[in-house]
Amino acid sequence: MLRNYFKIAWRNLTRNLRYVLVNVLGLGIGLGFGILAFQNYRYANSFDDWHKNRDRIVRIEAVKADNDALYGVCPSPLALDARQLAPVEASVRYDSRRVVVKHGEHIFNEVINFADTSFFRVFNFDLLNGSADLSDPTKVLISKEIATKYFGDQNPVGKAIILYADQPTRKPLVVGGVIDGDFKRSSIRFDFLTNLTNQLEGDKPVDYTDWKFRIDAVFLLLKHPTDRAAVETLLASFVARQQLADPEWKISRFVVEPLRSVALNGRNLRGNALYPSLPPASVWGMLAMAIMLLLTAALNFANMTIAVCNRRLREMGVRKVMGSTRTQLMVQLLAESGIICGLAVLLGMILAYPITAWYNHMWSYMNLIIDYSDPYLLAFVGGMLLFTTLLAGSYPAFYVSAFRPANIFRGTLRFGGSGLFSRIMMGIQVAISLTAVISGISFERNAEFNRTADVGYDRHNLIGAYVYDESTWRVFKTAAQNIPNIESVSGTKHLPGFGYSMKNFKLSSQPHEAILFDVGDDFTQMLQIQLREGKPLLSLQDGQSAQTVLVNETFAREFGENKPLIGQSIQMDSATYQIGGVVHDFMTNTPFRPITPAMIRPVLPDKFTYFIARVKAPHQKQVLADLEKTWKRLFPYKPFDGFYQDNALAEAESVSTNIAETMGVFALVTVLLAVSGLFSLISLNILKRMREVAIRRVLGATGPQVGWILHKNYLWILVIATFSGCAFGYFLAITLMNSVFKINNGVSSAVIILSAISVLAIAFFTIILKLLQTLKINPVTSLSSE
Repeated sequence: MLRNYFKIAWRNLTRNLRYVLVNVLGLGIGLGFGILAFQNYRYANSFDDWHKNRDRIVRIEAVKADNDALYGVCPSPLALDARQLAPVEASVRYDSRRVVVKHGEHIFNEVINFADTSFFRVFNFDLLNGSADLSDPTKVLISKEIATKYFGDQNPVGKAIILYADQPTRKPLVVGGVIDGDFKRSSIRFDFLTNLTNQLEGDKPVDYTDWKFRIDAVFLLLKHPTDRAAVETLLASFVARQQLADPEWKISRFVVEPLRSVALNGRNLRGNALYPSLPPASVWGMLAMAIMLLLTAALNFANMTIAVCNRRLREMGVRKVMGSTRTQLMVQLLAESGIICGLAVLLGMILAYPITAWYNHMWSYMNLIIDYSDPYLLAFVGGMLLFTTLLAGSYPAFYVSAFRPANIFRGTLRFGGSGLFSRIMMGIQVAISLTAVISGISFERNAEFNRTADVGYDRHNLIGAYVYDESTWRVFKTAAQNIPNIESVSGTKHLPGFGYSMKNFKLSSQPHEAILFDVGDDFTQMLQIQLREGKPLLSLQDGQSAQTVLVNETFAREFGENKPLIGQSIQMDSATYQIGGVVHDFMTNTPFRPITPAMIRPVLPDKFTYFIARVKAPHQKQVLADLEKTWKRLFPYKPFDGFYQDNALAEAESVSTNIAETMGVFALVTVLLAVSGLFSLISLNILKRMREVAIRRVLGATGPQVGWILHKNYLWILVIATFSGCAFGYFLAITLMNSVFKINNGVSSAVIILSAISVLAIAFFTIILKLLQTLKINPVTSLSSE
């Protein structure tokens, strides 16, 4: 009997090839993007899951007392004391430092990571060559990328490199092994990993017993996964010791974070040196868009199925008279829907490969893999097959099979394109299309905003370079002044988007925390940061830094308590400073972070880490090349690390552009599916009413009158769909945008109006196109065929 079901189904489907092809293509595209969204979600939730002890590994995080904020950094001695706790099997300290590395005649600026010897007892990273042993402080482990960069095709094990190559305290190390970790899905990433004792601060080893020294991360390996709460309780006994040792940075409590959630929650941590998982918007936004796309395709399928079933009412009546039961008819109709959905699933599985390749190419840190031997992916595909089959086939299967043969044969029973259910589904499609269009246009405008945003300082004509000490800065500054098209040069320790420090201070005896920029005394002139009130930074005199600071408007709003701040005293670093002025807000970091309270403090050149130069437009590229030539001539054994200040927003521009492209593709595909569904629905509705149209035209009805009669029932659905789509589109776009960019362009009313007009124009164009085709048919032909 099952064979007969499919034989009849195949016969009926071959009679409606256009119906089959449109729906297979639409559902296939929707399923392809659905597979991408599912794999993207799994990728975001799979960070660090390959470690064998993942359920027993936790990270210690700290809650700061004065602001109740959660930090990833942790006092180094806590790791040593935590080893003595009964539930703890091992502990690992993990830290990083920027170091000059030399190999042969090549020199590089690299980030070196340092860890305890228990690192590979706790974590599992694949070893390509050599041995994963951190107990020997004369050895260093490198990633396979660094092995290629430094040694090409040669075996790097046993080869020498020099750390701190620009310092008198050089450290020659030997490559002990090559690591092939799945770094794209890891919160712990390193190119160089060596023993913790190899870290220097200045020319001295780091004192890891100092409670004031905060290390990037401390991990514990618990004896049992259930010991997490007990360990967190036991760690409370160390809070008093930390507060006594470091009263300027008091911790109120320690938090124990499971490794499984470290990457997911990493973006919410301050002072987090590990890599977070994907931004929530890129996960939930992708899922939302894929669901809307798949729902549009499924509703399109359901709508067309309902309309097509109108032609088969007489068949249903005959089969019931011949003895078929309602269950048999339901199975028959569901089988037909299942065949189409099965073909669509096969197409979607094929399309998932190029769709995923496009997505991986767009996001360099992504490595999504489509592997249909994966049982979870197969289960998802099977679930989508069941979902689309039921959504498209359940209404005709349960509704049509219930009709009585007598009502069918009288000819009075007709349903299809003009039914309320069909119109509602069409409205949902229009609303989904409008939501996708609003999201796509909003992110495109935000990408443009990031390219041209006024960040509160002139970022376009500023070039910088990392310097190593005061003498290097002075020599380079003198030489750079002779380079053409440079207007002025200076130095600074911090730059917006490239570095700052979080500083505790007291204002009116109240403890606070703010961003601190240590800069040269001409910093505001170099960056053209505008002074709102007060005086600019005081010039340094007699080798002494001025005891004044500038604050931004956000600082004044949050800490000013509606009182004038200029002239008030700030206690910071065991010194007292006066607030000399307030500057207009500027982007303190990147668009991914909100503008926060900030202080600008002048410091002496011995604190400078950056050389900065203001150049004439449009000569930035040539000036940077000349600076590099000058550097290599002056400092042949130090790597040149130059940059444009525009680079501070480079990642934000890339992310917003990629999101806009992704949203744009979703919007385009969704609109095309909605248009095809609308066209098919209108076509079937008109086909059902061709006799009525012919009679009205014979009686003198005009084209607009015929169009109004045929489509007036759609108008109120379009109005509701437009308002619903605008509201949901605004909510979705602003939610996703705010979750990624704390500084963004928002969703303007112009975008909503433009999107609504565009979608409605496409809908009306589709309706008018079909109407014009209908009016070309001779009424006599229609009546004679009836």
